[in-house]
Amino acid sequence: MAFFALLLTFATALLASPRRPASRQAGTRRSLPMQQDDGPTNQTDATYSTNWAGTVLVGIDGDTCDTAILQTGVDFIIHALTGAIDYDGISGDVVTLTVTATTKHTDTAVIENTTTGQTVSKTITSTSALCEENAEWIVENYEEGDALANFADFGTVTFTDAEATTPSDSRIGPSDATIIDIR
Repeated sequence: MAFFALLLTFATALLASPRRPASRQAGTRRSLPMQQDDGPTNQTDATYSTNWAGTVLVGIDGDTCDTAILQTGVDFIIHALTGAIDYDGISGDVVTLTVTATTKHTDTAVIENTTTGQTVSKTITSTSALCEENAEWIVENYEEGDALANFADFGTVTFTDAEATTPSDSRIGPSDATIIDIR
């Protein structure tokens, strides 16, 4: 039995609730072709006229697989006029995101708030097969309607203990990863 797992623990000032993975996948597929980037930038949007949004997630096969994608994560929205955030209680908490493909058609997604001990787990069965080609650690804006939401200034998002386990039981991390900066 092939086993492909991706584990990530991160701490951040802003996190939120799960959101439309199908919309996220569609938004990725309509983006520009992959462009190599030299590294993260400090580019921020300081306009407060609209809401800001963002997503932190982990996944399998979001880059090159045309048949399936497996992702889990958290989204948030910061409302410009009030500064309100559309979720309760995880600001500053440590959250662990795990996606596991026990077969190419049976997967598990887990979001664990290690600060509070709360865990949500979902087993997913699909007729579409994962390719098991890519592991991904992502910070992105998501799609609202037909447009991308304004990307939030995250401040700092720290990914720690990020690793993927391949079908041959090798463990790999993001140190040699390709940074994809889609604009």
